[in-house]
Formats: sequence, C-alpha cells, structure tokens
Amino acid sequence: MLIKKYQIFTLIMLPLTALFINSCTSWQRLPGIETKDVSVYAERCGVCHAVPHPSRLDYNQWKDKIVVMKGKQMPVITAQEKEIVLSHIRNPSKKGSKTYNLRCGQCHDLPEAEKLNSEEWKELIVVLDGDMPVFSEDERLSVTRYMQSFAKKGYVESEESTFQSLGFEVPKVRKESPHFELNNIAGDTYSTQDIEDKVSIIHFWATWCKPCREELPTLQSLWNELKKEDLHVFGIVSDKDDMESIKDFASKLELNFPILLDSEGKTHNSYLVEALPTTYIVGKDGKFLARIKGAMNWKDEGLMKHIQEIAKKK
Repeated sequence: MLIKKYQIFTLIMLPLTALFINSCTSWQRLPGIETKDVSVYAERCGVCHAVPHPSRLDYNQWKDKIVVMKGKQMPVITAQEKEIVLSHIRNPSKKGSKTYNLRCGQCHDLPEAEKLNSEEWKELIVVLDGDMPVFSEDERLSVTRYMQSFAKKGYVESEESTFQSLGFEVPKVRKESPHFELNNIAGDTYSTQDIEDKVSIIHFWATWCKPCREELPTLQSLWNELKKEDLHVFGIVSDKDDMESIKDFASKLELNFPILLDSEGKTHNSYLVEALPTTYIVGKDGKFLARIKGAMNWKDEGLMKHIQEIAKKK
C-alpha cells in the first residue's frame, strides 16, 4: 500500500517538476541565444545583479550608459562602496573585506589588499552612478548591438528644446562622443582632439546616398556662415566609396569642410550609424547634444541660429 501511494505521488510530481523547470528556463531564457553578443551581455550585466531580460530595458535610455573602464579602473556602485574599498586597502579588516571581495573579485582574480597603493586606487575606483561597466570597446559594441536588437525602443523623454522641435533626438543622459582619428581626402589627420572646446557637427554620408546629395549643399551653407564661430563640421564616409569618387563628388558640390575616410568602418560602428545620412551634434564639453537620422535642411534659419547661439556660449 505504501509503494502504491509512493508511485502515485511520483507520477503526480514528476510532470509538475518538469513543468516548473521548463517554465523557469523559459522565463529566464534570453533572446538571440545564437548570437555572440548575448554572452557578453549576460556576463557584464550579471556582475552586479541578476541579468535583466532586454525587453524590460529601454534601448534609448541605456545605449549611452554603457561605459568602458579605462586602464586599471575598477567600478563600484556607490560612493559609500568606494570609501569602504579604499579603507580596506589602507587597513584590511573583516568589516571591509565583504565589499572589497565583492567588487574587486567580480571581473578577475582577487588582488591582495596589502599590495595595493590606496592613493593610486583613489583615482582608479569609478562610481558608476547608474552606468554599466564593460572592459573594452568591443564589449561595449556587443552589449549595445544586443540591446539594440531586443530592448524596447521608445522615444527618449527629455526636456523641450529647439533640437527636438526640429526633429532631432535629444539624449536623456548626455555622454562623451567616441574618439576617432581619421585622414581627410588630402591625407591630413583629424581627431576628436581637434574639436575640443568647439561645437561639432559629425555627419555620416556616402556618394551613392541620394538624400545625402540633396543635404550636403545645405551643410556647406551652414559651414560657410558659421565656420568663424567655435564650430567644426566633419563629413565622414566609409570604405564603400573609392577615393576618386569621393574627391570628384566633393569637387562638384564644392564641399570644403573636412571630409574624413573611415576606411575600416570603426567610427561608423562606434557612433552606432544604422542608416545614411546620420548626423550628431556634439557640445563644447565633448558630449552629445542631439542626433538626427535622415536628411536635414541645414540652411533652416531657426536651426542655424540655434547652432550659432550654442557655438557662442563659453
């Protein structure tokens, strides 16, 4: 009789257990499991907390919050954690070891606190303040691509601005524009260091792009009007255009702002260019002000006046 009861119990519980396990697996399964990016997303998002399903995240909110740790920088979540870790490096104690072990041991082998210089690490410990750390530009691109594919893409909520009224996207959280160092069609080198303390218009285009052909003369007009201000205009083309075609194109349209060659497409990738034309406006602080996908009339009086006002600000 006991055996029969046990058998009945087993017959009932096995399907329920299987259902529960399968349900949990399906609840936690991330989309895009066949991609290489999903493993980077899971590894980096899972360092500090449970890995969130991307459908719960807003891509526009998070795409600028993924930051690369430079050199030996170490991320912590709060300023209080930073003080605890520094205190433990200065004077190892049981009280500080938990936070130290948690933060210092997440991404690599745990170093011995006694061997670290507290003054050096005072500058290297980075408080994330809501950002998500990654450890290379490739990792940043992987996580961004993954979220771009599977996260929500609602409109960015931000305060009203002239840029928004003209159809630009304005980031909710302003981040530094990625570094680039590219040659122009004459062989001269330009980089983001050349645009420090200036407002910059970074325009991605191609000779085969019809909207670009219609838009570029208006961008040249803006450059003619405002190049004496604290303003830079860069036109960046990819390796899909050959040099002679680009030179001929620029000559016919009388373009004289710097036209830079992104021969490997790395700058297109770092600026998340999905379609042409795409244009970014970067402030004097080196951070994104606005972006627009598609052609814009840069001769628009309201737009030109707004850019001029920003360029004149100290």
